[in-house]
Amino acid sequence: NGTRFTMALFVGATFTATSVAITAAVLLEFNFLKDPVAQTILGAAVVDDVLGLIVLSVVVGTSAGRVSALDLAILLAEAVGFLAIGMAAGVYVFRRIVLRIQAEGKKLGLPHSGFLIAMAITFLFALTAESIGLSAVVGAFLAGSVFAGAAFQKDFSEGARHLAAVFTPIFFVSLGLQVNVPAVAAQIGLIPLAAALTVVAVITKVIGCSLPARLAKMTAHEAVAIGWGMTPRGEVGLIVAVAALTAGVIGDALFSVIVFVLILVTILPTPLFKRALRAVERERRPADESSSDVTETKPRGG
Repeated sequence: NGTRFTMALFVGATFTATSVAITAAVLLEFNFLKDPVAQTILGAAVVDDVLGLIVLSVVVGTSAGRVSALDLAILLAEAVGFLAIGMAAGVYVFRRIVLRIQAEGKKLGLPHSGFLIAMAITFLFALTAESIGLSAVVGAFLAGSVFAGAAFQKDFSEGARHLAAVFTPIFFVSLGLQVNVPAVAAQIGLIPLAAALTVVAVITKVIGCSLPARLAKMTAHEAVAIGWGMTPRGEVGLIVAVAALTAGVIGDALFSVIVFVLILVTILPTPLFKRALRAVERERRPADESSSDVTETKPRGG
């Protein structure tokens, strides 16, 4: 059944991307941001987000009835092609244009001129993504990636923070308004589904990320820390859930369950991630102490 297949794809897509907001805060608390563990998590999360958006693009296409193997292959090619062409055009054309406008605007006392043009380009990317059957989220994410690391990134981050202060609460309020607790209570069968989704969402990330880290010659404690650091889900999953609800693929009850599970798998891993980082610290401490002892004893021997 195409509808059930699409529903299953949407549910799976909500748990694809990692949210590193909480993970980054914990890494900062432990002063781990420059550690290989943190670099691995943050680097993998970027790749994870790109893959998650490709999955979202394919799933959005299937909601329009494109569910054959050929259709899925075309959708995947469209998503990858859009990302590749958009990144090339963004870096070599749009970013240079915005940089020039930003520099000229500052001379004229218009420090936010570049940011305004960048926002217009972001909307253009989002519109282009929608017009070829992908999600607007893919276009917006791609535009943000284009401007990351540019000379004017600090100015843009400041402008983005102001916009986020206005629109983020609106997004979460609208999200909360669509959560239907009575609908979940009326369908008791969804409660075991919520429990199963929570367990699967946690186990797949922990094992799926810890095992490659271990194979990459990281210690067991470092590998486990990476697994727990990659476990939280968040904003991308919520956006996918809203897209599924808006498209009529899932109902209020299943949407509410997904939101609840996403919140759980964002909050629950945090204490376990902290515990894993403490284990990494304990594991390294004897080595650090012994190396410092060696350096201290050498001058005495001389």
